[in-house]
Parts: sequence; structure tokens; C-alpha cells
Amino acid sequence: MISIENLYYLLILLGSLLGPLSLSFDKKVSFFNKFKHSWLSIVLPAILYIAWDAVFTSMNVWSFSKKYTLGISIFGLPIEEILFFFVIPYCSLFVYEVFKCYFPNLLKSNNRTPGYLALLIIILFLSFRGFPFSQLYTSWVSLSAIAIVVFLLFRPSFNNFWLAFAVGYLTVLIPKFMVNGLLTSLPVVIYNDSYFSTIRILSIPLEDFIYFLGLFLLNIMLYEYYLKRKLSNQPLV
Repeated sequence: MISIENLYYLLILLGSLLGPLSLSFDKKVSFFNKFKHSWLSIVLPAILYIAWDAVFTSMNVWSFSKKYTLGISIFGLPIEEILFFFVIPYCSLFVYEVFKCYFPNLLKSNNRTPGYLALLIIILFLSFRGFPFSQLYTSWVSLSAIAIVVFLLFRPSFNNFWLAFAVGYLTVLIPKFMVNGLLTSLPVVIYNDSYFSTIRILSIPLEDFIYFLGLFLLNIMLYEYYLKRKLSNQPLV
């Protein structure tokens, strides 16, 4: 018998999706016209991050409360955790597109400064807290984010999107505090502290913000790639 508590993780995701999905039909932003591009840019990173999640779950880096989930698992992950990698990126891309639409000057700046700042912050965090592998997850999440940032810094086609990314990322952190705050304070997600640094923002490990930075960048990279293909009348797949 499913109780209200078993629905908590699912309700958190649905609550997160409600606003962006309903506002996707705003005439100025018209994000509904880009549904195909957004979902194409979400699927591949979702596959990669679900695999990542499954591996670290199997290593007992974290676990999930049976009290706040439905009890349906895929690859050892609650079904809600699978949905997380589709719902949150969709909401994030919506915010990113809103800023592009209402503040087009964000795309006129060939400025990689936000990328270099992100790289510097992650390296400093890794140096002081996670290297060399004193906290396993801290090291892996930092190194993966560094790899993504460096890869995009050397892609001239991405230069105009760094500022829009930075503004979008900082804005999305506001609802992220609410969502991750609920997931970590109930807790829905239970962290094994021996794999993490001791740095928390409220109940949220700092590693979660680095993890999300890498995911958001991959989503944006693919999103802009598919939009460019559409503008050049090339098939999306």
C-alpha cells in the first residue's frame, strides 16, 4: 500500500516541473516550439548521469529512503531518481532560454570569463578538499566537471554562451536549494559522509552544485548544437 510519504520524491519533481512546463507556452519565449531540441539535449546526458548514479549507488556512496519513494527501481535506482535527470534539466533549460529571450545581449559577449572562474573554483575545491582521492566522490565529481569545462573552453562555437550559462546557472540555484534541500533534509537521499567533503550548504553537499554545473553545461552544449542544426536546415538526428 502506497502512503503519502512514499509520494514525496515524486511530488517534489512534479512541483519542480509545474511552473516551467506551464510557462513554456508563453508567446515571447515559445519554449514549446523547442521541445524536440530540449529533449534531444536532455537524453544523452541523462543516460550518462544515470549510469554514473547507478555506479556510485552500488558503491554505497549514497542511498535512497524507502520511506519517501515508491519502491520501484531501475538499475538499482528509484524510478524518481531516473526522472530527476529529465525533469531538472528541462526546468534548467527553460530558465536558460528565458534569459536568452529577454536578455539577448547575454549572447553578444564573446567572453569565456565565467568558464575560467568555474574552472578555478572547482580546482581550488578539489585541491583543498578532494585530492588526491581522500574523498572519493569529491575527487570524481570535481575531475568530471573540470573535464567538461575545459572541453567547452576550447570550443570557439560555445564562447557566446558562457555568460548566458552563468546567469542561468546562478538563477537555477534558487529553486535547486529548495529541491535539494528537501531531498537532503528529509532525507530522501542519504549520503555516506566518508566519500564527501565536510562542506555543506544547509544540508546539501557542495559536490551537488559541482555535479549540477557539469550536467547543465552538457545540456546547454547539446541544446545549442541542435538549435544551430535547425537554423541551418540540417536534420537533428
